[in-house]
Parts: sequence; C-alpha cells; structure tokens
Amino acid sequence: MRKLLPFIILTIVAAAFAGWKLDILRLFPIFQPVSVILSIMAAAIFVRLNRGMPTIDWKALTVDGRQRITGRMVSIARDYIVGLGFSFFSLAFLVCLVGVGVEQAATLPHWLQVTLVSGFVLSLTNAVVWMGYVIWRDYDIMLLQKEVIEEAAKREQREKEKEAANEKTATMKASSVVVAPTPVKPFRTS
Repeated sequence: MRKLLPFIILTIVAAAFAGWKLDILRLFPIFQPVSVILSIMAAAIFVRLNRGMPTIDWKALTVDGRQRITGRMVSIARDYIVGLGFSFFSLAFLVCLVGVGVEQAATLPHWLQVTLVSGFVLSLTNAVVWMGYVIWRDYDIMLLQKEVIEEAAKREQREKEKEAANEKTATMKASSVVVAPTPVKPFRTS
C-alpha cells in the first residue's frame, strides 16, 4: 500500500492543477467517454470478483502454500471492492456534474468550479490508479500461484524419484549374491 503513496500524491497534484487551470465547461464534452471507461472498469472488477479461488489440486500443496494463496486472494478481493467504490464514486460525481448542467456550471462561483473540477479529477485519477494497483496485485498473485504450483510439482517429482530409487535398491538387495567378506591385508613396503 505504501507503494501507492507517490501515485496518490501525483493524483492530488494533478487534481489541484486541473482545478487551477481547467475551466469546468471543458469537462462536459468528456463525460460520456469517461462514464464508459468507468463502467468498463466496474464491470472488470465484477468479473474478477466472480473468479473465486484458482483451480488447483489443493491436496498437492503444502499448508503454507495454501495459506499464502488464500490469504492473498482474500486481500485482493478487498482491493477489488475498494476499486469498485472508487469507480462508483467517480460515476456518482460525474452524474452530479451532468445534473448541474452546462448553464448552471458556468454561473457557479469560481471557488466552487475549482472545487468541482479538482474533485472530479481526483476521483477519476484515484479510480485509475487503484485499477492499476489491482492489476499489479493480480499479477503478483499469479506469480505466487506459479511458485506454489512449481514447489508442489518439484516435491511430487522428488517423491517419485525417491520411490524409484527405493525400488531399485530393494531389487538390487534381493538379487545380490552373498559373498564372504574379503580380508584386508595391510600394505607392506620392504
């Protein structure tokens, strides 16, 4: 989460700059594409929330591996819900601005226009940053799954090799001829 701090600071700076330099009337033409983007982001989050746990033979994994995967899956599900909140908040903000309308927005006091533009840009950029964070977390979980599955495969391979070695050792012992031990004579130098 601390890794997001620079991005959050950038969103605040971008929102302050947009509030200072961007006229509120310039926002209205972009509301339709922005609402589509936010809706797609929300839909993507719903799809990911519906995913559930990965389809892995859980019995083949160690207890530690299962706990790491399930813990991270629950953690990212919470992050998805936060991202959904950001997207819905941005959509609600957008709907409120559309409800104000172009004519009324032009007559609002300057400080309120600056506040609305800054708030809209802040909510939108935070939604985008959070979506990027969730994508990164999803990739991180995929790498964890790869690591845990490979550990399970290596452990299974070692067990198979150990069984094969035990079988070969048992076969060799069963087929060996009993030979009397050879006496060892000391080496003499004369």
